Amino acid sequence: MVEVIRGALKDYAWGVPDGLVAWSGERTGAPQAELWFGSHPGAPSPLVGQPVTLDAVLSPNEVPLLTKLLAAAQPLSIQVHPDAQLAKVSFERQAQPGSDQVYSDANEKTELLVAIEEFEVFAGWRDREQALAILAQIDGTELARPILETDGPIAAIPALRAIDHEGRGEQLVSALRALGMNSSEVDAYGTVAQLYRSDPGLLVTVLLQYRALAPGNAIFVPAGVPHSYIRGLGLEVMTSSDNVVRLGLTPKPVFVEAALAALTNSPDEVIFTSEFGERISPAGAPFAATITSNETQLESGAFRLVLALESEASVRAHGGGATISLQQGEAAVLSAEEPAVLVSTAGVVAVVEHLPR
Repeated sequence: MVEVIRGALKDYAWGVPDGLVAWSGERTGAPQAELWFGSHPGAPSPLVGQPVTLDAVLSPNEVPLLTKLLAAAQPLSIQVHPDAQLAKVSFERQAQPGSDQVYSDANEKTELLVAIEEFEVFAGWRDREQALAILAQIDGTELARPILETDGPIAAIPALRAIDHEGRGEQLVSALRALGMNSSEVDAYGTVAQLYRSDPGLLVTVLLQYRALAPGNAIFVPAGVPHSYIRGLGLEVMTSSDNVVRLGLTPKPVFVEAALAALTNSPDEVIFTSEFGERISPAGAPFAATITSNETQLESGAFRLVLALESEASVRAHGGGATISLQQGEAAVLSAEEPAVLVSTAGVVAVVEHLPR
């Protein structure tokens, strides 16, 4: 049976006031940051017309992906997600008495963000020479720069976090202007400097590459890649995990050693300069995502989710059968055993597919 769900609302402080009301159907007057469509225990989605959530009717194996709508008004924390081995070992280890509770589950977190509206991010490592040129114009970075030059960005993070950050934000913005960075990048760092002027993670952002995604563009962030989403509206698709290890730009707990252990020096983030209607399927990723207004056929044999983003949509078993109608903000969940379906819409839908490895 096809299950129809609504998103579970998360009201983190970095969200847009009532920014997801078109899909949540709930005007709160407060920041609306994320809508979760899935069965993760952190916020399982409610079934439409039933007093239960998705995790009560489908097992975790039947819902291997988590889909989100994300509305950011200001930067999220600098963060990294663990790979499968690290997540499993670390989650088991923290069951010991007195251990820091860093991980939410034992699963790898790998994610794709598709911009619905223009979306700005810091993701992956900035060119090392460029990062050194920026830091050369910021007081107090004398010890961090040779570490970055010799040993790379991960090794330089503790030294950058140890600097007295008061007033460094202004120097960072001035350095970017002096080096001829574009105005969007300067403005993004200006926002960080204003909101987090004394945060130990402020200068860590220098190590990260700024990206501006046009609507339809996407960024693939494998486990181990550092990132911080700055602002915008997007669709996120990820493995069903909420493992976030933070390095700064947040009042939430920061676990530096755990984050350093999860990071990779490899610049593995991948940008897709795609258009709406294109199927985005990153190499090696266990998922694909499409935002489209076209009629779409989805084959059986794997988990699928269809989310009505704009106007109404319908999901019908291929070759006939009952039609499932979706209102804006509702999603149809199809387990691998469900038959092939035909998706139609009067507006725009997001189609998410699991690609078993």
